[in-house]
Amino acid sequence: MVLLAGCFFSSPSQKKIAGDYCLEKWPRGFIVVGCSFRAKLHGETDNGPLDGNVLRIGWNDHLIIAQRKAVVGGSVAWMILDTKPETLEGPFTDVEFEEKVRANPELGAIDLKDVASAWDE
Repeated sequence: MVLLAGCFFSSPSQKKIAGDYCLEKWPRGFIVVGCSFRAKLHGETDNGPLDGNVLRIGWNDHLIIAQRKAVVGGSVAWMILDTKPETLEGPFTDVEFEEKVRANPELGAIDLKDVASAWDE
């Protein structure tokens, strides 16, 4: 008798986006994760530091901006992860996020896309 443990689970694929963080694709969506042991932010659930499924995302060399749907509670909000000091801000409502973008031109310069489009780039 042969036991095929784990054969019904698919392993995620990753795309490095900024710093030590990756966008990870799962059958039910996308999450941001630390893609090396050096990444310090892990979140409170198994769903990466953003604790949710990514809906929209954009990044530069050190900032990751994502709109995510929280795993716990299901709220949709914006998160900002700075990979240099490894800080996480949010969740922000659309209005709060727009205020952050107006106050920080670097955030406004980041191209935000639907996560599937960002994955395909």
